[in-house]
Amino acid sequence: MKKLVMLLLTMGIFLTGCSKETKEERVKRECTSEISGFATAIGYLKTKLKYPDDAEIDAPYIHNINNDTCQHVMKGKLKAKNAFGMSTQYNYKVVVIYDKETDMWKGRVADIYIP
Repeated sequence: MKKLVMLLLTMGIFLTGCSKETKEERVKRECTSEISGFATAIGYLKTKLKYPDDAEIDAPYIHNINNDTCQHVMKGKLKAKNAFGMSTQYNYKVVVIYDKETDMWKGRVADIYIP
């Protein structure tokens, strides 16, 4: 019985230790993560709008991914109120970058323009 318990404990410790993700693996996963890039792009766009709560932002499509710099360029459409409070259709282009040092996504450039 003792041997069985020790065997199970040893296997549990071994399996737990094997499942840890290294920093390099996490950076690679995050750098290529479209979902994290989407969430960052939409959040960053909302900081650039005058009325972010009323905005209807379509899911962006990926225009370009650079895996060396972890930079994603995304484009899409949104409907938001302008400075006069009127709802207007816009196109947007957002550049988001995953910073390997801080382990965080950041928005860099947001072009919002009328088509």
